[in-house]
Amino acid sequence: MEIYRNEQGEITCDALDSDTTVSDLVHAVLRFCHAHVDCTTCTETCCSGLTVYPDHVFLKNLLSILHHTICDQDLADLPWRIMRFDEVMRKWFLIQKADGSCKFLSQKGRCLLYEARPLVCRMHVCGTIEPVFKKMKNDIYSAYQNALGLEMERILNGGMLQAMKGPGTVNPLSLMDTYEVRVADILDWTRKGMFI
Repeated sequence: MEIYRNEQGEITCDALDSDTTVSDLVHAVLRFCHAHVDCTTCTETCCSGLTVYPDHVFLKNLLSILHHTICDQDLADLPWRIMRFDEVMRKWFLIQKADGSCKFLSQKGRCLLYEARPLVCRMHVCGTIEPVFKKMKNDIYSAYQNALGLEMERILNGGMLQAMKGPGTVNPLSLMDTYEVRVADILDWTRKGMFI
């Protein structure tokens, strides 16, 4: 799996094989960025003025990392301290500083949550994205963000996820806690309308 610039200069990826995982895609983005993007000369940050929509794997990773450093009550309160719900978009987002940058950027613009960063941050790449690749990325983000919504609903209901009404409404990602999920499966679930 490789990310590259096509003849039009747009960023895109190789055709996916059936075993390509979201994690494979993340690693391909990292390889592309290390080879073709010089962040040291950039005057902006990836998170400046952008709303960061997290996902359930990010939340689980962050809670796991912090589990040994903060008390159980602070750990339980953490999702409500770092995220807000956008009623219009119907998505959770990471809180921002007054200047619109991500709350978790250092004064030098470095990510303070880098090891646990959300999928949208892991797959961010500067430049014009080829439309088909952009749609694929957005479908993947939406699937993981939907799983976060289900996780937050579970937390709000005291650990119990209420039964969803109707067939085809359960997000299979909500049962998984990694990015080691086949992209083809996510795109298939998206086509079948498995995400609310």
